[in-house]
Order: sequence, then C-alpha cells, then structure tokens
Amino acid sequence: FAGDLGYQFLLSLNPLINFVRRRFGLGYWSLSAYAKQRVKDAVSFIGKFEAAVAHYAERYDVDAVLCGHIHSAAIREFGKVTYYNCGDWVESCTALVEGADGILSLVNYHSFSASRPAESEINDPPQREETLLAR
Repeated sequence: FAGDLGYQFLLSLNPLINFVRRRFGLGYWSLSAYAKQRVKDAVSFIGKFEAAVAHYAERYDVDAVLCGHIHSAAIREFGKVTYYNCGDWVESCTALVEGADGILSLVNYHSFSASRPAESEINDPPQREETLLAR
C-alpha cells in the first residue's frame, strides 16, 4: 500500500521534472522508473547477500547465521543453514527473540503492540521513595 502511494507520488512528479529537463535541453527521464529499478536492485542485492552468507557458512559446517544492519528482517533456510536477520528497530521495529525452547523467532513490535489491549487508565508515576526502594 505505502509502496503504491510512493509510486503514484513519483509518477505525479514526472511531468514537472521533465518540464524542467526540457528547459535545459534534456530528454525525457522517468523518476518513477528510476526509483522502481533502484528498489529492484536493492531487493536483488539483499537476496544475493543472504544466499552468499548462507553458502559460505555451509562450507564451514555452520548450522545458522545471525545478521543485522541491512534492514531486511528474515528467517530463511538455505540448504542446511538457517539465515536469521533481525532487521532493524528504528524503522521497522523488528527483532529476533529466543524462546524458552531455544527457538529464534522474528517479532514485529507494531504487530505485537496492536494485539495488546491499551491500558484502561493512566497510573500516577511512582513517588521518589518508591523509585529509590525499587532499585
């Protein structure tokens, strides 16, 4: 949905961009096509990265690989290797958590918080003495 809105927005900018380009003697250029290609390139890069890391790990008889930082949360099987990526907390609010059974799961805070009922009342903040005693 958000991607479609973004694409529609970029499409709406094309006439203005090309008006300016014509004034400078430049030919037609599509901002939306450029952005779409960049997204495809990024998705392709991430897929190749995941596969390369997993295949490298498999050469060393590793069961699993845990990655982060590329903002693409995932749990995938590549042959005998499980690839885990925690995604990121800042933009997508994803994390990997280990259950009591030792199984790693991918959680999304937005989904988690939406499924919990809101507090029915706001409690007064603890008094200074209560805070000190709690430490």
